[in-house]
Amino acid sequence: MDSMYSDEFIAGYQFQLTDEWSMAIQGTYRELATTIEDVAIDAAVIDWAEENGYGDVSDIWTGFHQYVLTNPGSDMVIGTTELPGTDGELVYMDLSAEQLGYPESVRKYAAVDFTWERAWDGVWMLNAAYTWSHSWGNNEGAVRSDNDQTDAGLTTNFDQPGLLDGAYGNLPNDRRHAVKITGAYQVFENFTLGANFRWTSGRPLNSFGFHPTDVFASLYQAESFVKDGELVTRGSQGTTPNTWNLDLSAKYLIELEQADVALRADIFNVFNNDEATQLNEVNERFAGYSDAGGYAGEYNPSYGLPTSFQTPRYVRFSVEVNF
Repeated sequence: MDSMYSDEFIAGYQFQLTDEWSMAIQGTYRELATTIEDVAIDAAVIDWAEENGYGDVSDIWTGFHQYVLTNPGSDMVIGTTELPGTDGELVYMDLSAEQLGYPESVRKYAAVDFTWERAWDGVWMLNAAYTWSHSWGNNEGAVRSDNDQTDAGLTTNFDQPGLLDGAYGNLPNDRRHAVKITGAYQVFENFTLGANFRWTSGRPLNSFGFHPTDVFASLYQAESFVKDGELVTRGSQGTTPNTWNLDLSAKYLIELEQADVALRADIFNVFNNDEATQLNEVNERFAGYSDAGGYAGEYNPSYGLPTSFQTPRYVRFSVEVNF
């Protein structure tokens, strides 16, 4: 098993426009080379045992019996003493990536940054940046922000092959556009005002439901990319609202003989913006099969409703002493 790593390529150019102003452009491409995930191998073992004359072992490997840490998309050799008729003899099974049914773990990121900067001249400064970026693949990372899983390296993402159906698409942290502006102005000696503005486009939304055909994946409940009983693509259900935020600050410096004392006040989210930052992405709360044999799912009335919002406006006062 290979350790986790990624490749990153960065190219940029910075140049002076005037004595005060400069500009820079930078391109970034980052690609996940390999990752480690826990995967269930029961389905592959059941098929292998049937093909190699050991009969039906689904009563032993029930779908959630063996989870193995591996590089998804690679072959593995598994040893077991639980095959019927072996009297506890250790038997090795060569399981190919195709038999296991897991694709390679993919995460790609591309971005272009444009930056304009006006250097501090004792009176004022300004820094403005625009970023276009794209994040896509089938693996957000060690944790998942689309279903709020924080158990690093043990998310449901690669637990069953069916959970990867439709999983390749725009990742949850894909915010295509971002604007940042930071500035400061010295009103008079020892008194400075500052501002920080940020605008970002929304992130992709999903529809999570019960897998309509993969029994093992369906037992994870609403963890598959499903809407109205049909598989859909990750990140294909629109985006969260665009958000923007303005913070202001004021700083007054008192110079004493033994120390410098800075009094500071910060107002965060001045306009008290309250856009939703996360929506409920679980589209089904129950699923099964009807008496006629067709798929039947129960709609979740909370689907699409906000679950978190921008942090409300608040004020912070602080004192800094340097001596």
